[in-house]
Amino acid sequence: MKASYSDVVAFGLALFSLFFGAGNFIFPPLLGQMAGEHLGIALIGFVVTAVGMPLLGVLVVSLIGSPDPQTLPSRVNKRFALIMMTLINLTIGPGFAIPRTGAVAFDAGIKPFITNPDWVTAGLLIYSLLFFGASYYIALNQQSITERVGKILTPGLLISLALLVVNAFLQPAGKLQPALGNYQTMPLSEGFKAGYLTMDTLASIVFGVLMLNIIRSKGITSRRETLRFGLGASFIAASCLMLIYVSLAYLGATSLEVAGKAENGGMILAWAANYYFGTLGNVILAISFTLACLTTSIGLMCSSATFFTTIFPKMMYEKCVLWIAVFACLVANVGLTKLIAISIPVLVLLYPVVIVLIALAFVHNFVNLAPKVYQLSVGVTVIMGLIEAVNALELNISFINSFLAKILPLYNQGFGWVVPAIIAAIIGYFIAADNGSGMEENTFSL
Repeated sequence: MKASYSDVVAFGLALFSLFFGAGNFIFPPLLGQMAGEHLGIALIGFVVTAVGMPLLGVLVVSLIGSPDPQTLPSRVNKRFALIMMTLINLTIGPGFAIPRTGAVAFDAGIKPFITNPDWVTAGLLIYSLLFFGASYYIALNQQSITERVGKILTPGLLISLALLVVNAFLQPAGKLQPALGNYQTMPLSEGFKAGYLTMDTLASIVFGVLMLNIIRSKGITSRRETLRFGLGASFIAASCLMLIYVSLAYLGATSLEVAGKAENGGMILAWAANYYFGTLGNVILAISFTLACLTTSIGLMCSSATFFTTIFPKMMYEKCVLWIAVFACLVANVGLTKLIAISIPVLVLLYPVVIVLIALAFVHNFVNLAPKVYQLSVGVTVIMGLIEAVNALELNISFINSFLAKILPLYNQGFGWVVPAIIAAIIGYFIAADNGSGMEENTFSL
């Protein structure tokens, strides 16, 4: 059975909404400020990891054809799959993504109204208690409200942001400035790593299963038709995401001359709202971000609680949601800037591993790959990711860095894992071929 054009368009927009997390909008403006005159090349890197890899992940997971998100990492082994999915769910759940919803809403919407800097800490505490208290209550009692309100809030937030970026294009606050920091010399790799902060590639393993379920509900069982459906939907979702990210990055890039350097993207959006629309702009942004982030928080709470109660069957769903809300509230009070900084070591560890898994799964659709390929390639990537995480923690391992920089291409740019992962995959392929080992055929020809 073939999917209709309207089905592809509908799911493309649905897929866009899955990745349309309110927290994601704070990263392109900051990238724009930092990249300045190197905005174009930095955006190329950002789009690869914030748009391309997530959608490729959704596609390859749906092509695997399993309703279990652990199926892909299980190609390494089952224990690794459990550890990997637990870390991913902690990261896109109570560890970082859920606290970030409250921190983003506060920085972009509420903080501009706090005139005394001494009141910011207390303001964040009070706001986060109310925000995550509401998230907990609605997650348990009125989940259907979230879906109904979300259908209103998503267009509302888009309209608010559209008004900002349209004004940024028609009346730029300033000219593009020279690049800052590492964007001066490595704009492509910095943009690539900035895409990690969206966490969407991590979530793509879960979203891929959702895509598969929707495709199956349309009566589609052919792998070729699944690919056609997925490519069409992904193109629509990618177009929408790219339009938003590029526009917000330009807004950030043109703000530096007038607004000065900001700590995070939330502050840039708050400044832009006031610059173009005055206090009314800040009020609209505060309402839009608070409600949109609240919807995201509730959805992530429900998803995380479902995963952890599956792993720990004795844990009650209601208590799990409560603990997630409490933990997220505590973490959110470190503040948005610190929260983003704390997440970086975890992301530079997890992201390369997930990218390698997605890349191998993509190749697996054309060349049958044995478990040994996954084990060696992912194993090497984990080691390199751990080294990058230690560097992100700013611990002194200069002797290791000096040695690896001499023998590994792209190491100084943060991509020392790429060549070892490829070499390990090739070695694993030939070892498996010599041993005559393999796994169930999962390939097709185009």
